[in-house]
Amino acid sequence: NIPQFNEIVKTKQFTFNGYTLTNTNEMLTGYEGADGVKTGYTGLAGRCLVTSATKNNMRLISVVLFCDTRNLRSQSSRSILDFAFDEYGRVKLLDQGKILGSVQVDRSRTAQEVKVAVAEDLKAVLKHNQKDSLYTRVSLPDKVMAPVKNGEVMGTVSIFRGDEIIAEAPLIAVNSAEKKELGDYIKQVLTQWLTLLSH
Repeated sequence: NIPQFNEIVKTKQFTFNGYTLTNTNEMLTGYEGADGVKTGYTGLAGRCLVTSATKNNMRLISVVLFCDTRNLRSQSSRSILDFAFDEYGRVKLLDQGKILGSVQVDRSRTAQEVKVAVAEDLKAVLKHNQKDSLYTRVSLPDKVMAPVKNGEVMGTVSIFRGDEIIAEAPLIAVNSAEKKELGDYIKQVLTQWLTLLSH
């Protein structure tokens, strides 16, 4: 999430004051899509490596600890990342703007209900065979009181895998409902009164 940090950890070499510094992360040159992050070593922890790699619009991060050699460290990281990229993919679950229902509005002079839509694209990283096992739950009130503004959060949509929520987004109103004013109530009473008189 920090562009400057991203730039630093994916840099393979850097020259400063006549000195050339070489990144000790062997994955940057030895693994397609590798773009970080950090090597490490202590006597107790052994050789360690946090690797970031990006392919198919998906970034994965592997962590290996307690490796005896640099070769084992990179081999283990490569195995983890290869497995994850083979087994998982980024999936779009819902499109921003998709209408998922409506909410009744009481005491409105302009609309008796407002439609609600997904506020943002919903995406998740899933195993390739998992999308069919997901289900969606929409949480909305039965009714609200006017006024309602366009873009106001009305509820949430949640995507579940089993009992686990894997993605969630707000549901927002896509139209407004203005509150009835005193004049609207007077007009309503007069209309009803005139209707009764005409019968």
